[in-house]
Amino acid sequence: MAYFGDNAIHAWADIDGTGTPHTDGSYNVSGITDNGAGDYTVLFSTNAADANYCVIGSNIGEDNDAYTHSFICSKQVAPATDGIRFACEHKSAGSRDQNHLSILVVASY
Repeated sequence: MAYFGDNAIHAWADIDGTGTPHTDGSYNVSGITDNGAGDYTVLFSTNAADANYCVIGSNIGEDNDAYTHSFICSKQVAPATDGIRFACEHKSAGSRDQNHLSILVVASY
């Protein structure tokens, strides 16, 4: 049963961002848009009440530091009620697809 209330988890996703991006597990996620290398939009099944929510993200980096990436919440696009766009950027600022990304969206209503 879904719970949409104050400070609730609005959505979460475990994402494989390589090839055709897809979720390996999710809640309140209807799909993923591939906007380019390391640049994704996660679409919500149920829209948020407003765009004032918190997004937390992480990825499992590889052993080689040359492939370590950071989660970036915004790709210079404001959060929207129907989804969130984010990117994985290398420390040298190059975007790359990653095979294990996790995001969590917490919202209040």
